[in-house]
This record gives sequence, structure tokens and C-alpha cells, in this order.
Amino acid sequence: MPYDRYDRSMRRHVLAALLTPLAMASGEHAAAQPCTLSQSAVVTFHFGVEATDPGFAYVLDLFHTDLEIPRLDGQWAPGVHQDHPKGEIHAEPDEALLYVNSAARVTLPSIPPGFEFIGATPGEPFWVLPQNPNPAILFLGIGSEEMSVSDLEALCVWNPQDPRGGADVPARWLRARLVDVRGPSGGDVSLWQSGLGPPTVYFSTHLDGVDATDVIHTLAGGHAHLNWAFTQPGLYEIDLRLATRAANPCPADLDGDGQVGQSDLGILLSDFGCQPSPDGCPGDTDGDGATGQSDLGVLLSSYGTGC
Repeated sequence: MPYDRYDRSMRRHVLAALLTPLAMASGEHAAAQPCTLSQSAVVTFHFGVEATDPGFAYVLDLFHTDLEIPRLDGQWAPGVHQDHPKGEIHAEPDEALLYVNSAARVTLPSIPPGFEFIGATPGEPFWVLPQNPNPAILFLGIGSEEMSVSDLEALCVWNPQDPRGGADVPARWLRARLVDVRGPSGGDVSLWQSGLGPPTVYFSTHLDGVDATDVIHTLAGGHAHLNWAFTQPGLYEIDLRLATRAANPCPADLDGDGQVGQSDLGILLSDFGCQPSPDGCPGDTDGDGATGQSDLGVLLSSYGTGC
């Protein structure tokens, strides 16, 4: 496994951390353009738990691999990246199957306290991709290391108010929210980090299905590894929606099609009355975090124009 990538990861993570305290400078830059919610379309990542599908261009097993969630040149650019010994692999999400092999299979006589969120049954197998490297298993992380300094500076400093992973301080954060999971009958998916204390749970379909708590924040330009668990063998489709807050040169273009028109008005009206929250308001055109009369004024003033 090549380790030079970890050196690059550290440099970029440090870069992101160094840029974070420049909130005042970022505020001056962003003041010319409203900081509004930027959301991606739904992104589907594909997993095969001891199951494959010949329809994928890449079946990624072993080695260091990342779900990539960067925002590049103002556009979301999700993908899959693997540090393969024969050369790096870059794939679109629908080109790659993330393969969970039999070495990831775990069977326990009892489930340790605090880990019930996995949904595993005592004496029956479940599958874990660990947050620490194991040469026999896919080593899967989440990252946005491809972001340049200009990409980072285009983001606004904001506070998700989520203590998990330290996402309760102002910084340039990227958010990945679980939208849906499709998989084998009885198959639960969970995502967490382990440390000295109880596990920090980000996703758990076993606890209460998919809801607003199934979210993880990572520093823009950074990189993190987590534990992934699956309770049944088979093929899984995991839908994520990415989001951040960014300086927006065309805040009334709510659907991102380059025009301000009927679709944008529909988004704003359906969101009218939304109050400020860490999740943001899709109809916020003036950057105050809410959707109301002033946002409608911003949209109507540029209605029919292009960006």
C-alpha cells in the first residue's frame, strides 16, 4: 500500500486547518456574494458484500480507497478513488463496486454494549470494513483532498452544530447526508468511528431507518476513515446528498441550471418560512440563513436572467 498519499493527505488536511481560522478574511471575501446552501444531486455509491455484479467497470477490493466528495470549481464532483499498486484508479460512483470480501465477516456470540446500532444478531455473521488498515480488507475512507486553495476559499465558514467528529465549531465543512439505502432483505448499514470512549455513530439504518441524524461532516480538503458495517450479504446502493455553504455569485439560481426562472421560484415558495438551522434553507437567496420575503425579492429582481 503506497504511503505517499497519506503524506499528501496530511499536508492538505493541515492546509484546510490553517485556512479555517481565516474566517474574517473569508467573511470579507464572501460579503460580496451571499453565503448560501450548496447541495449536490443524490449520489449513489455501490457496495457488494460477498456479491459482485459484472455491470461495473471496477470491482474494488483491498487497498486504500476513498469515497470522494469534493466541490471543485463551484461544482460537486463525487467519485471513487483507489490507491492501487499498479496505478491510481479514479471512477465515477456508478462505475465502481466497493467489494466487501469474506475476510470482513464477523460472528460474535453476543453484541458488545453500545454496538446494538449495527443491527447484528448474536451468532450470525455481519461484515465490517474497519477504520484502521487491514491488508486483507478494503480500507475505505471519505475525502475531498482534490480541492485546491481557491476551491477551499470559495466555501464559507459555518458551524453545523454537530458534536460528532468535532463539527460544532466554525470551519469549512462538507456534509454527507444519508438519503436512502437499497439492499438485501434485512440488510442494515451503519457508519461509525471508534476511539477511547463509546463509538461515534453517523449512520444506522437499524436504529430508526434513515432520518435526519444520519449525517457526517468532514473538513473540506480533508480525509477521514470510519467503520462500515453490513448485516446481510448482497448488493447495496447507498444514496448520499452532499452539502456545504458557499459564496454564491448567482444566489437566485436555486436549481443550478444557470437560469433564474419558474423552477427556482417553485423551490423558494415550497421552502418559504424556513428558519435558520445547521441544515440551511434551500430557498435562501440573500444569505441570512432563512427563506422569506427578502429572498423572494432577490429572485424576482433577477427572474428571467442567466448566470
